Amino acid sequence: MVRIEKTSRGWKRLIADRRLWREDFFSIARTLRRVPFCAYKVGEVAARIARKRERIQTFGPAQRARGGVRAYRLIGGFDIVAPWGERMAAESGFLILNGDDVYGAHRDAFHRSYAQAPGRLETKIPVESV
Repeated sequence: MVRIEKTSRGWKRLIADRRLWREDFFSIARTLRRVPFCAYKVGEVAARIARKRERIQTFGPAQRARGGVRAYRLIGGFDIVAPWGERMAAESGFLILNGDDVYGAHRDAFHRSYAQAPGRLETKIPVESV
């Protein structure tokens, strides 16, 4: 079941007892009158231990991630089931659509991990109503 509850401060909190899907991401955005934006991954990259001498290729600051995500802010937070089955909860954060996976990120973790791409996603929700 997916529902929106009001917090003690009057903010809307997303509660989901099941995994969320792409359709849920956009349905929740419409319900909350949120406009999803595009973002791309920034910050640290994965590393591994070299087993032998090898040549590696690095990229300068002009290189950006090729893939991106769509996201919107959940001021009242969330308590949802992640695609990998764990519960995710935060008092304030973002709902993220990455391919077909929908998951949440705490506000601070989102800002450390993602940067908003220029422009906005096409939407039928008027911007002034957000």
